Amino acid sequence: MADAETEIQSLKERPQDADALPSDIRGYHRRTKHAPTRYALGPAFLDWTSQPSPFRRFDGAPRIELPLRDREETAPFPGPALRAAPLDRMALGLFLELGFGISAWKSYEGSTWALRNNPSSGNLHPTETYLLANAAEGLGETAALYHYAQEDHALERRADFETPLVLPEGGFLLGLSSVPWRESWKYGERAFRYCQLDVGHAIGAAAQAAAALGWRAHLLCEPGDADIAALLGLDRPDASHRREEEHPDALLWIAADGNAPP
Repeated sequence: MADAETEIQSLKERPQDADALPSDIRGYHRRTKHAPTRYALGPAFLDWTSQPSPFRRFDGAPRIELPLRDREETAPFPGPALRAAPLDRMALGLFLELGFGISAWKSYEGSTWALRNNPSSGNLHPTETYLLANAAEGLGETAALYHYAQEDHALERRADFETPLVLPEGGFLLGLSSVPWRESWKYGERAFRYCQLDVGHAIGAAAQAAAALGWRAHLLCEPGDADIAALLGLDRPDASHRREEEHPDALLWIAADGNAPP
């Protein structure tokens, strides 16, 4: 009981100036958790004129439109193990639709917003999705980096590679990143927490979508943040809009069961 009272008192008395910002994750955790006597710091009100868009677009990038599949074409949850789908435009379209696509549009009093298959705190969707894949039917003849544009269910081709990626055959890399401003606009200093929560949602959604195609999702422990940023092109000065910086989160290997990660 004494420990709890001490913790509450320390939270109430914590300094709020910039010089007191935490220098490690434990300090951030202590600073941004709610307590019985107070909430973590956040905006005093919502400025709807500065609400960030939940959709990232890369103007001028070549686009590959992805097909939407009928519900009857997906496998039922119970049943025998699925035969792995071939890696092509049709299969990737279904994977991205099931894992990260728009599930519905809603309207109320003149406002319209989208819901997606991957859950998100506050429906703010800070998570961005990328693919690194070798040549595949319907995609292109060279290895490339793609960004998934949910609003249009399309792949934006961000970069081409002169040589094939050193990846096992029949799989691809799925990159996940976060735009923290989409969360901090509403939740203030707790934004990093919600970004990590949503990345977890995205990883789970990717695993479920992969299973529907007879694939498996493997979360890779390596490479680290700097290497993921380089792979996804997030380390470039022009990689994101001002105040909407994009941070690397995770890299997954998606392939048929038994096709070992790189």
